Amino acid sequence: MLTRKVVECILNAREKGLEVALLFCDLSKAFDVADHCVLATKFQLYGIDHQTLKLMLDFMSNRVQYVTGSGCELKSDGLYTTVGVPQGSSLSYLAFSILLNDLPRIVENAEVYMYADDVATVITAPGLDALEQKLSSVINQLAEWFRGNGLVLNLTKTQFICFDLSGRTRRQLVVNINDVRLQQVKAASFLGFQLDQTLSWDHHIENLSGRLARSCFAISRLSSTLSKKALRTCYFATFQSQVQYGVEFWGRAADSE
Repeated sequence: MLTRKVVECILNAREKGLEVALLFCDLSKAFDVADHCVLATKFQLYGIDHQTLKLMLDFMSNRVQYVTGSGCELKSDGLYTTVGVPQGSSLSYLAFSILLNDLPRIVENAEVYMYADDVATVITAPGLDALEQKLSSVINQLAEWFRGNGLVLNLTKTQFICFDLSGRTRRQLVVNINDVRLQQVKAASFLGFQLDQTLSWDHHIENLSGRLARSCFAISRLSSTLSKKALRTCYFATFQSQVQYGVEFWGRAADSE
């Protein structure tokens, strides 16, 4: 699990007495703006043969978008797409993963973790001043790479957490890029988890409790019409799956009861 690697990296750094920040990159319409020329170049560099390359480019190219209304009675003129990766298939995620695959190589002094368009970077330093400088350096490297590969980093939604497992209040870090100050937050979402600055998991548990309550309400409403077998299936689909996901992280937290 990718989140496990991120948490282990944070904990290992804190055990060594290092300051740690986790930077969350927000890509604007990531799948919709993927450049076909850049993708074709990377497909070739990774050794994809001509016939397979043609198949993948045909999959992405010459798609037509429409806007419909009045029960599909009205339909706009078609607009051909020149960029973007269609979503909804395993090939889409493979293509986008290939597009991002070389990103970790260009970021110096940081660990990059990616899953599709979710990109998080762990930055460590011996002190807060050094951490602040490294954050500025890393975000500039990332922004430059995204720009060169046809992607757009949304700076107003890109944010970071500075971890302190003791819960002490410390000064806010100032990280600027292109006259935009990145937002330092106490908690942020990553791959279905709410990571907080003390790794206490209280934000995640609070969020999870709300989702589980909605699942309980749905199952109770269905109990008068469905069989026990069907209700059991609903339970595993809507409740058990959420409780089980990542329980090794939050299951021993103070608020887990």
